[in-house]
Amino acid sequence: TAETDDAGSYEFENLQAGAYTVTISGFNAREYGFEITTLNASLDVGETANLNFEGTALGAPSIQGTVVAGNASQPGLTVAMSPPAVGDYSELVALMVSAQR
Repeated sequence: TAETDDAGSYEFENLQAGAYTVTISGFNAREYGFEITTLNASLDVGETANLNFEGTALGAPSIQGTVVAGNASQPGLTVAMSPPAVGDYSELVALMVSAQR
């Protein structure tokens, strides 16, 4: 295994020729979306492969809007919301990733 540095770079050195699978993990799926988390490389002697994983910073989910009556905005009103019934945000994250494509 390898750990990414501050720039997100990683390296596996002194490998033998052959087929390799590289998988990323350990990221917060509520903050970052990666469409691809596994890449493959086949290396011959002396060869180097660059496998880059590109993700999206999702940010925190939010709800926003405007309250109007007729054509007039309604300042000073209280707007309340209830938390999700279940603490699983995986569907919301999947929708956000799809929307950002």
